[in-house]
Order: sequence, then C-alpha cells, then structure tokens
Amino acid sequence: MTALSRLSSRPASDQLIEHLAEAVQERLAHEHPQPGGGEDFFCLNHTSYMGERMGAVLVRVRERDAQIASALAVLNDMEKLSWVTPVAAAKLRAALTDNAPARPSVRGGHDIGHAADHDYREEQADRD
Repeated sequence: MTALSRLSSRPASDQLIEHLAEAVQERLAHEHPQPGGGEDFFCLNHTSYMGERMGAVLVRVRERDAQIASALAVLNDMEKLSWVTPVAAAKLRAALTDNAPARPSVRGGHDIGHAADHDYREEQADRD
C-alpha cells in the first residue's frame, strides 16, 4: 500500500484549488526579508496553509487519474467493438492523456468530445 492510497480525505474542491493558487502567487509576490533579516513569517504561514491542504489535492489527483484510466479502458472497448472511429478514438485518447492542446469549453472544463463526436457523426452518415 502506497502513501497516496492511504489518504482518505475528501478531494479538493475547485474553490480550494483556487485558494491554493492565490496563496502561491501571494507567497511569490511578497517582499522577502534579506538573508539574516529574521524569519519570514508570511512565507512560513502560507507554506503551512498550503501543506495542510495537500492531502485533499493529492486525493483529487488520484481520483482524476482513476477516472481517466477508466475512460481510456471504455474507449479501448468501444474501439474494439467499432463503436467509435479510429479518428475519434485518437482525438479522445489524446485529450484524455494531455497529448493534445486543451480547448476550453463553455462549461469551463475541456471540450474533449465535441470534435470526436462530430467526426463520428460524419463518418456514420457516410456509411448510411
């Protein structure tokens, strides 16, 4: 059993991820004391804040990795059964594995299926 598999906290919310990103920016942007100028309590506080919340972030990463692995397995099965065209499968596989540039969607995530669905529909229409 790995340390990651022993984490049992809830996955980090989008709001927590945003707060952590802000904390990183604040920590980097603030004026650091000169060497020998004393403790940098601002950075220590931010580091502690971020560190206490990393378990939830790691759980989120672990869960997303599992979701991607599951989606890839389903995609492989669909491709074997010819339910999806090779072109559409390649586009979806690339989007799921970060081998393609991410395209923001209206919903705020990544639009990984639209182009592949479009290609599938065109090829399906050609067959009919």
